[in-house]
Amino acid sequence: MQYFKINPSPFQYKPGLEPPQKKPKTDKTNKVSELELCVSSYSLLHAAPEHFIELWDWSCFIKKFSNHTNPEIRWIVCQSIAILNGMSESEKLKLVMQSLSEEENRIFSLKYFVKELKAVEQQSQSAAKNEVMEFAYS
Repeated sequence: MQYFKINPSPFQYKPGLEPPQKKPKTDKTNKVSELELCVSSYSLLHAAPEHFIELWDWSCFIKKFSNHTNPEIRWIVCQSIAILNGMSESEKLKLVMQSLSEEENRIFSLKYFVKELKAVEQQSQSAAKNEVMEFAYS
């Protein structure tokens, strides 16, 4: 969290802090896609909204990605807007339906719900292992 207090958000550079231009990279494998950037930004917002709502200027994110050709990115923008504005589920659904089809919404909602569920399961398993280890060593 300290990193983001002194560095810009992943979707914005502060004036004068643009990455230095070095010789062009020929290896494209290290390039972060716009989808990866959006997923990471949304994940951080979702995990710690009280921190990232105030820390970043989300208007840049919304302006840059709200009309993106990729429907998954538009879905992520809608979810982010809902968090930023404290929208109810019905308000969020209305917003999403302005940018995506019902099928697209269903696909991405399921995809991200499953991701969330897996993360919770991993946390539970990790906590259970820690309890077993503590019991074994006590």
